[in-house]
Amino acid sequence: MKKQFIFEFEDGSAKVTGDRHDSMSTDYYSGDEILRISGGGDTVPFVSGNSSGLIALGKFLIQIGMSEYRDGFHVHIEEDFNADRPEILIVGVNNSH
Repeated sequence: MKKQFIFEFEDGSAKVTGDRHDSMSTDYYSGDEILRISGGGDTVPFVSGNSSGLIALGKFLIQIGMSEYRDGFHVHIEEDFNADRPEILIVGVNNSH
């Protein structure tokens, strides 16, 4: 069975908006996302979550990857995408490689 994924978002990069700083809108979170990352350091990180959490992470990665953010732009992600929970991941842009 084929499934289709359509995701529209605003490119919040300074290059596109003309603003001084890059910004990112993440208004696609519903509040029922579960996202966890374990490991790291000497072990390979393990990402787990419910369908909503994994789709939200995918949308986030697509948005940061398809926008025109400058090198060094980064976003901190908290557990379950909840600002009151511990930080579990930082995703940054590095197009210079």
